[in-house]
Amino acid sequence: MKPIFGDDDLTRIQQAVKAAEEKTAGEIVAVVAGSSDSYAGWRALAAGTATVVLALLAYQFLPWLDAAWILVGQIPLVWMFWSVSAHPPVCAAFVPIPVQRRAAERQASLQFMEQGVSETRERSGVLILISCLERQVVILGDRGIHERVGIDGWRGKVDRITAGIQAGRGTDAICQVIDELGQELGAAFPRREDDVNELPDEVVHV
Repeated sequence: MKPIFGDDDLTRIQQAVKAAEEKTAGEIVAVVAGSSDSYAGWRALAAGTATVVLALLAYQFLPWLDAAWILVGQIPLVWMFWSVSAHPPVCAAFVPIPVQRRAAERQASLQFMEQGVSETRERSGVLILISCLERQVVILGDRGIHERVGIDGWRGKVDRITAGIQAGRGTDAICQVIDELGQELGAAFPRREDDVNELPDEVVHV
């Protein structure tokens, strides 16, 4: 699976965050997660299912093969399928999309707390999470800005970033949304004379 962002992309996103925050007392944090979950249960299920299916096929089409060898052979097969399922394209293929979406939402909620987005002075923090394995985008706004943007507003921004990623223009879409957030935050939370940068501008990797 081709990485969504390179070093130049991350630098552009960081610069977009910095430029947006120059207009407002609000804070924007961008987080890139390799994946939002290990999906261990789903991987175990897939490995077990694939191994059982191969064993049944062996019983059916290789009747001359001793049953004991088929039984013993399942051990390395389970390990092989478990290892292969760790690769992002494989994992993303068999884990249901709703499960991936919920994992990304949980990761976003966790990062919202861990990165201190919930602790800004005016409750004006916004977190943008891009979860690469799942190709999922989640945007969370603290109470101060959420009341102004609303659920439909966040959904529209998420849709634009998702469409940009699918079209190979993920960085452009993210930077455009960040610029838009800067304007919205600026209108609701103008930059003050004593304003300080409460949260880092660098893209966070988890």
